[in-house]
Order: sequence, then structure tokens, then C-alpha cells
Amino acid sequence: MPEVSTSVRIADVSMSYGAFQVLQSINMQIAPGEFVTLLGPSGSGKTTLLMAIAGFAQIDAGRIEFSGREISGLPAERRNIGIVFQNYALFPHMTIGENVAYPLKVRRWGKAERAIAVQEALARVQLGHLIDRNIAQLSGGQRQRVALARALVFNPSVLLMDEPLSALDKSLREDMQFEIKEIQKRLGITTISVTHDQREALSMADKIAIMRAGQVEQFSSAREVFDSPKNSFVAQFIGDTNLLRLKQANGRFYLGDLAVPGNGTGVASALVLRSDEIELSREKPQVGVFVPARINASAYQGTETVFHLGLDGQEQISIRCRTNEIGQFSEGDQVWVKSTRPDPIIVPIAE
Repeated sequence: MPEVSTSVRIADVSMSYGAFQVLQSINMQIAPGEFVTLLGPSGSGKTTLLMAIAGFAQIDAGRIEFSGREISGLPAERRNIGIVFQNYALFPHMTIGENVAYPLKVRRWGKAERAIAVQEALARVQLGHLIDRNIAQLSGGQRQRVALARALVFNPSVLLMDEPLSALDKSLREDMQFEIKEIQKRLGITTISVTHDQREALSMADKIAIMRAGQVEQFSSAREVFDSPKNSFVAQFIGDTNLLRLKQANGRFYLGDLAVPGNGTGVASALVLRSDEIELSREKPQVGVFVPARINASAYQGTETVFHLGLDGQEQISIRCRTNEIGQFSEGDQVWVKSTRPDPIIVPIAE
């Protein structure tokens, strides 16, 4: 791997398809060795931005720099980028070793050099013993690791990944999150990944860029995105979140008649209630942030039970409780919903 990790700077990057602007003045500074995830709904521009960094999509304005060197005008093959595609793009007629060696043959590495590099790359992903096995004989997790080895074999400056775990089942996907993060951290390679899975982003990323309609709504650490969302869009996209619109009067926030800690801003705002940060009770709480509700439905999910609740004003929220920590509640019960957070999260409502 490169002795010094690469920084990435994206400065005022914009891009259009005809009259449709897919990226709008994107700015991002990625430190050497950081793992950054681009997270957002379909059509938010996250994959387009990844392809622009890779050189497969041409930007209309702005700059993309690797360690201070502009690479915006360079073709993809001259950017020294390793890529793991969503479908892995492995050659089914080749062995594992031949797949991993392919980018080295394209770069005209000598046979002896290729052999050493392939062995090293497969050792990183613990597949050296399967070097002669055919791709068709591999499991989904093994194919994912072959794709990762192929992306790293030529010592790229930056690693890009486009939905790298989407083809795997839930348990394997969670295992691979830890494996990829461990390899990335050990190698110290700057990594940019695209996903629509918020749990994957929170588990793997040092920083997360929440994207919407071609813009970055928030770019900060995973913990800051979760604990201090910039607006209601970010709050709803990270975590199993309910938003309750607040009233403002005399410089204070109010949930119904209950004063909520915090100073009013004059901007339309909402209280963030995450599904797993709420308690249910039959008795009215004496302190904290709470609201009356009616149980409309419930779903037993083993260790957890999900309740769908109706609030005054017909607002609907959902909460997730540990099954062994709650009493017996039934559809139609009148209950109190209380936030367990000591400091409520209040966000401006995004347009």
C-alpha cells in the first residue's frame, strides 16, 4: 500500500444531465486514511459523485484533488483508484488468482511481480488457500473478498466501493462490515463508500455525508450525524426516527402544553423521538419530555416489540421496546410516551 495515505478534496463540484442537475456545489474534505460513506435515498446523487471521483462521470464545474493534485481532468485509468462494484464484476471463467491478477496484467506488470502481489492481496482477505478455485465455486462473502483483493492488489491511492454489501444476506453483511473496516484500518487506505443502509454507514464510517437532491445536507462524524442532526431530513434518515412538530411561544418550545427544554428559534422545528429511546407507561410521568398516546397496533419480534401509536392531532409514531422490559399492552390502550434522552434533540424542519 502507499506509504502515505491520500487526502481527497471535493470543491464546488457540480454536474448535470441535460437540464437536470445531479450534483450541486458539493464540498468535502477527506483526511488521509479516513473511511467516508455517502448515504442518501435513491436519486440523491451519491453514486454519481462516486463515479465522478472514479473518473467514469465528467463533472461540469469544480475540482477533485488527491493530496493537493487535481485529478478532475484525468481519465479513470490514470487516477490510481481501486473500485469494488455492487455486483463485484468478477470474471466467471477465471480463477480467483486470475481475477485478482487482471488489473496487474492491464498495467503490464511482470509475471513474477504479479504472482507476489496476488498472493499478498489474497492473504489480506484470507483467501490465499483458494487461489486456484473457480469463481463459480465461491460463496457470496468469498466473492466480495475477491473483489476487495482485486481492488487493492495494485496499491491504489484511494478505494471506492459502490453498495459493496447489498448482495449479501443480513448476518453475512454484518460480518463483512467488520472485516472490511478491519482491513481498511490496517492498510490505512482512504476509502469512500456508497450505501443506502444507515446501519452499515454508522458501523463502518469515520464520517458520513448525508445527501439529498444532489446536495450534501450534513458531513460530519457518524456520532455527530446521529446525535446532532442538522435538520429533520438528516434526523429521519439516521435512526428509526419520529418527528413531532413543536409550537413556539415566548422564546420556548412546547409539545402540546408541555414545555420542552431549549430556546425557541423562530424557525419551524420538530422534536426527534427515536424508536429505541422511548418508554411506555400507563402512569403519567412526573419529569422529562412526554406525551399521551393510544396504541393502534403492535408487532412482537422476539426480543423486541414494535408499537404503532396515535397521538393527539392524529400524528402517528412507532416505538421499539425490549419485550422483557415492558408490561402487557393491548390495542386501544391509552398510554404515556416518554423520551429517555436527557437532552432532547430539536431540529429545524427541512423544506
